[in-house]
Amino acid sequence: MLLLVALGWGTVLRAADEPVPPPGRPTREEIRERFKNLTPEERTARLEAWRDKGGPGAPLADAVLKRRAELQKLREEIKDLPPEQRQARIREWRGTNSFGRPALATMSPEEREALRKRFEKRVEDHIATLNKKKADGSLTEEETRRLRNMERLLQRLESGPNRLESRPNLPLGLPPPATPAVKPSNPDDSVKSK
Repeated sequence: MLLLVALGWGTVLRAADEPVPPPGRPTREEIRERFKNLTPEERTARLEAWRDKGGPGAPLADAVLKRRAELQKLREEIKDLPPEQRQARIREWRGTNSFGRPALATMSPEEREALRKRFEKRVEDHIATLNKKKADGSLTEEETRRLRNMERLLQRLESGPNRLESRPNLPLGLPPPATPAVKPSNPDDSVKSK
């Protein structure tokens, strides 16, 4: 009897550990049902085709491997170049291999501002959705944290595109270094020196 209870709990715990698939992807049970209705030959052919493609993460893995090979090729090309030419070649490579998203460094201030506004709009829409769920009373704990973080992010976005513009001579927004005041070690020494 104890053995059956232990085996039952093991199955329950194992089922709880299974990750939930992302939206649009079938669960393990749905995949099993699809394969259950196939003939053995069809099942084998499907599994082999799936394995040949590399499984569910194949497109992403192929892209990562391709990018890694391109980076290695770039490293080989630039390793013997002088620093100025090396930097120019890296900038050129980044411009052509940005995968549809231009780097912030290459964008004009107007483009950066437009991008920031689009991002701010997306954050506002997400906050509105979460607030609607909060009003309905169906907000989970994770969504509550996300709402709080999104509201903080929106406050930072609304404070302006760059807080360093108001203090242009300070690098990276750090305060200027404090200059130590020269104090005499003995108060009587300052009176004698005058």
